[in-house]
Amino acid sequence: MNTIALFSLVLTISSVFGQKPVPCTSPPQWEARVFSYDPFQKDTIMARITYDAIYKRERIVEEVKLGDQDDFYDVLYLHNQQIEYRFNFKTKECTKQAITRPWRDFGIPANATSNGESYIGSSAVPNANVLLTLWSKEFTNEKGNKIDYTGAWTYEACLPVSSHYFSKEENINTHTNFFDIVPGIDNPNVFIPRKECLGL
Repeated sequence: MNTIALFSLVLTISSVFGQKPVPCTSPPQWEARVFSYDPFQKDTIMARITYDAIYKRERIVEEVKLGDQDDFYDVLYLHNQQIEYRFNFKTKECTKQAITRPWRDFGIPANATSNGESYIGSSAVPNANVLLTLWSKEFTNEKGNKIDYTGAWTYEACLPVSSHYFSKEENINTHTNFFDIVPGIDNPNVFIPRKECLGL
């Protein structure tokens, strides 16, 4: 092998192994079930979520809530309008208030750090695994407090699998897992407030 061919081979191998991982793009709209818990807040929730990153809307209907509080909620977040509708299934009452938290984008954050790839299940058994891409990022919120974020997405289709927010200063330690994700939104009327909330 001559010197030029050897040099070209080395450059090719270097470029392949030296490439910086590029985040995949998650679907902007999807529906799923979520399981979320925060040991700091002693809060555990199982819910259905309809997610729309295009218009920054979320609908979260709680199915199970464990802990001290036994109320269940249907919450509609309209972030572009900065309005939150919260319907209490127990009292049958609805409240309308300003949204107090920032928009949560369940895609991979800009400038996130790649933590590699990993299989859920076994890579040694056919059809018994899902390949994930893992990312992390450190945020500083408006109060100047640090928030550490890690997440996992499917390598194929870039669907969210899990996320974790941690901040000692903010007393946050929220773990969220996503199940039964269906890209797209089956019923566009899901972002219309319940009849009990209309007129507020």
